[in-house]
Amino acid sequence: MGKKILCVLLTVLLVMAFRITIKAATLTKDGDSVEVPVKYTVDNTEYIITIPAEITVGNEETSFMVTAEKMNLRPDEEVIVKIVSGCNDNGEVTLTRQQEDLENAPVLTTKFTQNTISIAANDYVVARFVDSADSKVNTLGAVSMSVPVVDENTKAGDYIGTIQFEVELRKA
Repeated sequence: MGKKILCVLLTVLLVMAFRITIKAATLTKDGDSVEVPVKYTVDNTEYIITIPAEITVGNEETSFMVTAEKMNLRPDEEVIVKIVSGCNDNGEVTLTRQQEDLENAPVLTTKFTQNTISIAANDYVVARFVDSADSKVNTLGAVSMSVPVVDENTKAGDYIGTIQFEVELRKA
């Protein structure tokens, strides 16, 4: 039984070796030459993306930036960061007054824009990093937030909303 397994294994190895040599260039005449590429892949892509732990809307327009450190990307790769939930189709984030009955809690909204363009909805790319001399620079810039509309009837308190970010390494 052991000899049969060894025979089958050797046969498979010989067939594989034969297939490998078929892919090689065949030289048949004196003076023939062939150029063969030599390839080595360094597969150590790495990155660190920093998203603010808390985003505070101010009393005047404020902004936040998604940043990167330790970027080592291939020329055909990019890292993108998207807001995947928390914004409506107008780029608005709803902020709900805390310590209230959630059904009747007052709300405020802030509008997110980037380069004066409204963040259209969820899955909006807010950061992009590519292989370059400045690979740590977010090529899309900061995200700005409008001041919520507050008047004399607005109840005092903390108004909080949540947005969710997602990081993706993809082919450029």
